[in-house]
Amino acid sequence: TDEAMISFALRQLTKSVRALIPLERMTKKVLKQVLRLYGKAETAQLCLSSALFLREVCIEHMSPDTYDQVLKGMYRELQSTCCYMNATTLPRFPLMASCLVEICGLRPAAAYLHVFQGLRTLALQMQGALQMKKKDDLRSIYCWKFVLALEAWERVLSTHSGSSPELKPLEYPLCQLLTATSRLVGS
Repeated sequence: TDEAMISFALRQLTKSVRALIPLERMTKKVLKQVLRLYGKAETAQLCLSSALFLREVCIEHMSPDTYDQVLKGMYRELQSTCCYMNATTLPRFPLMASCLVEICGLRPAAAYLHVFQGLRTLALQMQGALQMKKKDDLRSIYCWKFVLALEAWERVLSTHSGSSPELKPLEYPLCQLLTATSRLVGS
């Protein structure tokens, strides 16, 4: 269970992705485990090796279901890392967010739905906090999970919306969310 050994094994497995793809059940099981490693990695090396494997699977495997599974899993792991932010997990966030940006750039048209759903979830959470105006609801906006999710989607859109017109319509909702979050301090 040494992370260096697992990282080495992932790098070797990445070279064999084409052989793994025809075995759909095996691919799903491997993806599930690699996504878990991606989220729970204590070293940047293992996180990056996992992300490179996931990227290679998305490139080689043309199935939209596989791409959706990878993108959902990466965002879910990013969110779970943000829930328990501390001195050891904080440095992992930029790496994980960069990996998410990279995966979203592979198929912007397919990534649109995931970015939209992520922004919609954040908007509904913001709307609930604004309607209730209780301290606990406002704290749900000013927590690491919410702020870092906004930052992750901002990175995706700032990187890819200029080159891919599919993501361009999501800039306005993101700006609205950022503005509402910044104005929430005064209320």
